[in-house]
Amino acid sequence: MVKNAFRSPVFIAVILGIACGISGILKNMLDTDLGTVYMSTKSMITTVLNSLILIVIGYDFDFDKTRVKIAIRAIFARVLTQGLLLVPFAFVIRYLYPGNLLMHAALFVYMSAPPSFSMQTYIREEEPSKLAATTTSLYMLVTLAAYTMIAVTFVK
Repeated sequence: MVKNAFRSPVFIAVILGIACGISGILKNMLDTDLGTVYMSTKSMITTVLNSLILIVIGYDFDFDKTRVKIAIRAIFARVLTQGLLLVPFAFVIRYLYPGNLLMHAALFVYMSAPPSFSMQTYIREEEPSKLAATTTSLYMLVTLAAYTMIAVTFVK
């Protein structure tokens, strides 16, 4: 299973993205005409792709009481874990960037972001796939509530 994870296109893309970011290749490329074309193309593709992903996730949502209960427990565990992780990082940001509300807002946005939508692509069995879709769909409500609170609190 670990071997398959390391061969996953998502894992490989993340590793290549980190390498490009650390090495400065991406920053140098983005400062060229090729970077402008890349950013325009990426924006066009991701806008459509994000909408399609949300439609598919919503379509897979199946209101089964047992599945919803399990999903709510998973969401509660994730929110609790994210909340516990948020506290020490908030102190670090407060120390490193005193008075910078944008950094605090970024931390809250990151911590309240939904789980990866691509996770369902790699789940082969039907029941775990439906559970992932239900959890992700319900977590979108948490994300919307968190983003609303962030906008009200941090946007001036």
